[in-house]
Amino acid sequence: MKQPRRILASMLALLLVSGLFLLPAHAAGVNVQVNGVTLSGAQLIGGTTYVPFKNFCQMMGASASVSGGVGTAKSSYTVKATAGLTYIVANGRYFYTGAASPVKQVSGTLMVPIRPLARAYGATVSWNASTSTAKVTGHSKIASGSSTYNSADLYWLSHIISAEAKGETMAGKIAVGNVIMNRVSSSKFPNTFKGVILQVDSGVYQFSPVTDGTLYNNPTTESIIAAELVLDGANTAGGALYFFNPSKSSASWIVRNCTYVTTIGNHAFYR
Repeated sequence: MKQPRRILASMLALLLVSGLFLLPAHAAGVNVQVNGVTLSGAQLIGGTTYVPFKNFCQMMGASASVSGGVGTAKSSYTVKATAGLTYIVANGRYFYTGAASPVKQVSGTLMVPIRPLARAYGATVSWNASTSTAKVTGHSKIASGSSTYNSADLYWLSHIISAEAKGETMAGKIAVGNVIMNRVSSSKFPNTFKGVILQVDSGVYQFSPVTDGTLYNNPTTESIIAAELVLDGANTAGGALYFFNPSKSSASWIVRNCTYVTTIGNHAFYR
């Protein structure tokens, strides 16, 4: 009687390894209330609360549909989520889901992390750990991307991200943008994106793409999106003010005088 069980277990292991049958890691039920009404189908995956895109958007009064791993919801503006991406788009704005919590297809349902999706509708999320309940409150039209992103800031930020991190992941691109943003906010550096990127110290530009001219190449689409994510609050590098590629430079002054933050892709970040 044990033989069939062994065969079944072997078949299941083969399916899991081959990727033909996938289960989300650490998926569990979670309670979600949207303005006092229970939302069904929510799951806790890897510590992040996910909600069904279509159901959530419909509860926000939108007309929503999902096809081929792409969800589109329309009300006074459009919200879009695509399986595998680490951001959603709402009214021309880009909201980061996190590198470890991309939009997912789970058993045929498009699932999105609750916080960026709530943000897309001008709502806030509170979490009660004792009851495993997420409460979404509020609903208002968010400002558009064209009115949120300053065109000059977007120009300089997308260009430096593309020049410095073209081959990096989205998280790596965001991190480079964070360094620029953090410098703009610091009293130690110029207070504009252009000023930071074109800063000269001891007769040397702070960023090599300015010196070699690659700064002025057309930025990649993903670099533009990364810049928009940064301008909308995405942060993967904490308070870092410096970065370098250890395989290309020792950056001895940074290593001696600054505090290590993290390494993302080919870049090490310090503050």
